[in-house]
Amino acid sequence: DPRRAPWSHSINATESANANEKGIVVVDALSAPCAIARQLQVAKLMCARTAVAHQRLLQGDEASTTLWDEVEASYMSCISFYCTGLDPVDNKNGQNDALSVAARVMLEWGLAQHHFGREGMGKKSFQEAMRFAGLSVEVTGAEGKRTKYQQKATAQYLVKTKSKNASAYTERRGGSDAREAEANARKDNKQV
Repeated sequence: DPRRAPWSHSINATESANANEKGIVVVDALSAPCAIARQLQVAKLMCARTAVAHQRLLQGDEASTTLWDEVEASYMSCISFYCTGLDPVDNKNGQNDALSVAARVMLEWGLAQHHFGREGMGKKSFQEAMRFAGLSVEVTGAEGKRTKYQQKATAQYLVKTKSKNASAYTERRGGSDAREAEANARKDNKQV
């Protein structure tokens, strides 16, 4: 069918006038009800995920520029929809679900940059995902034994993580369970 739109790219809002002339129905996400707009954004997220999977299946040395353009456009749209206006530091409105989705989108965007070989670009996305998730990471070293059979303590690479959500859960539980968990964590840190 010559009137059928090609599947290779999404239609931008600026192209919507030309698309209507070709017989393609374009739904503007800003004028549609919220549920429809959210479904359209989920479709863009799924499109980006599919394009990243497609790139990973290709066996060439260089990434496809066509797929990269599609992934970049889709993720930029998702980032502007899911990540704009969220403040993980001042989370008084109970935006935990929105922050979780924003963290996931930023993490997937960083992975897409990694899979397409965009050196140095994914680090900022991973840091944003950590910020949305409330995760702090410290990379350090310690002397210890990795297994109970190891006789001599050697230098170990140690990554310490702390999540706002996990600490809130431990504080909420309180009582002897929290003290026991804290004692086990200290014991684990000494063994590592």
